[in-house]
Amino acid sequence: MAKKILILFFLFWVLSVQVIVAQKVTEEDGWLKKVMLAEQQGDYARAAAMLCQHYYTHFDSFSHQRLQSLVSHYDLQGYELLLKKWQPVLARFFMLFAVIYCVLFLWAFGLLLKRKKSRYLFLCWGLIGTAAWFFYSLPPLRLVITRSVPVLTYQAPSAAARLVATLPGGSCLTVLGEQPLWWKVRTPQGEVAYVQKSLAYLVEVETAQAP
Repeated sequence: MAKKILILFFLFWVLSVQVIVAQKVTEEDGWLKKVMLAEQQGDYARAAAMLCQHYYTHFDSFSHQRLQSLVSHYDLQGYELLLKKWQPVLARFFMLFAVIYCVLFLWAFGLLLKRKKSRYLFLCWGLIGTAAWFFYSLPPLRLVITRSVPVLTYQAPSAAARLVATLPGGSCLTVLGEQPLWWKVRTPQGEVAYVQKSLAYLVEVETAQAP
């Protein structure tokens, strides 16, 4: 038992150090250079979109504070970070929680195979269900377009694609729901549509050819 506790403590220490190192931001970082260039060019919406993207993937305090500063100083709309309080913590320490969760599942599965009692089967199902809910509930909750592109959206997954609009850089698509291959979004015009995931990832939207 003591050996298992030491192994878990070592994993916690290694992953914690990795998270702390990942939080460091320097002016040599490529994404920060792009943000600073956009600010110098006066394209504050693009700068905010890139900060939004970095925060959703790294959950660092630097991106959060700089984004809040841009939003308040230049009165930008649509860049509220729609995150529940627990989401950044779980996402930031995702690797640590994943390791602990795998250990718990293997322990429960081992008990199921050894003792073959229904309560251990229910425990395994509960762990699987909790993991599925966690992955489904993770961000992003909005997509931000970082450049002016025509966006192909779908009124329903089975319907033919049509061109909704050419949205300016910095426009936000609020995510209303998620399916395996689609984002259900609301456009700035108030339309509810489906965006194919192959065309959109976090705050990036690929250029789609008009039909």
